[in-house]
Amino acid sequence: MPFRWLAVMIAVSALTLSSGCSLVAKEWMDLSQKQIAEQQQEVKKEKQADEEEPAGEEPEPQAPINVEGTDPLIEGKELEVSKITILADDQDWKKADYGTVDSNHEYTAFTPDGESPDQAEELLGVHYFAGLQEQATVAQTTMLMRKGMEEESEGTLEWKVISQDREDQLVGLKMTEQDEGEMEGFARFFATDDGIYMVMYLSAYTMSDSEKEQWMYLLKQANNTDLTL
Repeated sequence: MPFRWLAVMIAVSALTLSSGCSLVAKEWMDLSQKQIAEQQQEVKKEKQADEEEPAGEEPEPQAPINVEGTDPLIEGKELEVSKITILADDQDWKKADYGTVDSNHEYTAFTPDGESPDQAEELLGVHYFAGLQEQATVAQTTMLMRKGMEEESEGTLEWKVISQDREDQLVGLKMTEQDEGEMEGFARFFATDDGIYMVMYLSAYTMSDSEKEQWMYLLKQANNTDLTL
């Protein structure tokens, strides 16, 4: 079952983030401010240690280019889901799973050709938490999801913050379960006037550097009103 982690994410988000923010989530939020500050300091140190990266804000992921350095290697399509538009690559992505935990939380999973998430080797998912932006920050939401996944999973989770600001955070993920191999990918959390979203891409394949660049770029286009293919 390549994507048992999808069920874990649904269970975690239902426990911690639905129903207008549960008691567990509120308790975690009270303890999260120091952790968030430490995380931000860690990212800052990593940026300073990278001599090739200029000082200032984390650069936005850019569209990867081909070997001639001209046309973007992005030939995908737009998918409408949970009041936003996301950008996917050129596979035949179809809705494979959809559900609501309560009136404040819905999730959608897309897979190539609509294959079952339990069997697919790639998954593109969206979690939408209506109204959560009025009770939690993006950083708190991200921290809650990470903590919940670590506690609820039966495997190991690697979590690396790639870029972040007040309303947006992009993280790299690598998930390992004994006897079931690895999955890797990215999750982006961002706030809108309607709520907070988590948009994620996971792959059971080993991703090349160009594929990682592509998916970071694609996820950063979610909810961009000027999407271009």
